[in-house]
Amino acid sequence: MPCGHAWRSLEAVQERRELAGRHPDNATYNGQLGEELHNLARLYASRGSQSQATALLEEAIEWQKRAQNAEPSQRRFKKQLRNHQTFLAFCMALDAGPQQDLSQAEHYARQSLELDPQDAASWQSLGMVQHRNGQWQAAVDSLTKANELSDDDDLPAGSGTEAPGLRTQQGPFGVRGGFVRLLIRAGQETDA
Repeated sequence: MPCGHAWRSLEAVQERRELAGRHPDNATYNGQLGEELHNLARLYASRGSQSQATALLEEAIEWQKRAQNAEPSQRRFKKQLRNHQTFLAFCMALDAGPQQDLSQAEHYARQSLELDPQDAASWQSLGMVQHRNGQWQAAVDSLTKANELSDDDDLPAGSGTEAPGLRTQQGPFGVRGGFVRLLIRAGQETDA
């Protein structure tokens, strides 16, 4: 049985599902359901349940697309769709086994970049997917682009600390010192 935030998120998702079901053409309800599914996915991902987070994010994308199609002039729906796609690519990359095909994760990362090519979190997700695929130079390029687009230029040299160079406001997930290690490791692997 879920507790605390997860329980409240489950209740919110259920309420939004009921509203969206009764009003299937209402962009606001569809968008809100997408947001609630995203929030629940963040909780699952934070607890290491990437596969559950992935399923919720795939559903969030479908609801967000409905919202965007119903009201294409609303920029917030486009931004939310980008956030769902970015986080889904990130979760898929985290959940991937050594020989797993990550073409779907790369697809979502690239779709999010089509929506906003200046989004640091989208570039970081693409870089992570490329790294997991062994595309070292592409990963270095994408992660470098993510760093260039971030608000701060003071990424910590140490490990395990919060990386202010990619703030959580810029994307749907927090970035840790592992970002720096990933960039360095990808760079070393291109030199090998």
